Amino acid sequence: MVAKEKHECFMKTRQDQEIEPNNLGRVYKHIPNLCIGYRRCDTCRNEPLGTCSYCGVNRHEFIGDDCLKKFGYWLFPQEHRGAIALAHNARGWHGCPTCIPKRFHTIADGRKAEEAFQATIKRKKFLEGKGYTLTEKWECELRKELK
Repeated sequence: MVAKEKHECFMKTRQDQEIEPNNLGRVYKHIPNLCIGYRRCDTCRNEPLGTCSYCGVNRHEFIGDDCLKKFGYWLFPQEHRGAIALAHNARGWHGCPTCIPKRFHTIADGRKAEEAFQATIKRKKFLEGKGYTLTEKWECELRKELK
């Protein structure tokens, strides 16, 4: 298989900063360096990715240590108000109480599970305060529904 130029599928995350050793072994901080956002509308949602005459370029890549900041600037402008945003970041990153019942465990981003959960709740309230309507589903719940 030949990878296309700028093919990013195998781009490694930075995980070079050790947080703390525990009974699971060493834990390293996960630092994202690639975020991909898709913008689709009713006109193009069932078409191959490309450029839509109504909503523009469908795929947006944000690369580098500041990718989360760039992605946030792309995601939250006024033009996206009322849009549906889906986020996936693996169950551990948000401190799911079902998946991580031991709330004091350090998860991959360096926080305790309870701290990550509270940050998720805070983020939800922030977005709702900005007028976004959120429907949330933990990854473990979604996996059960998809089976």
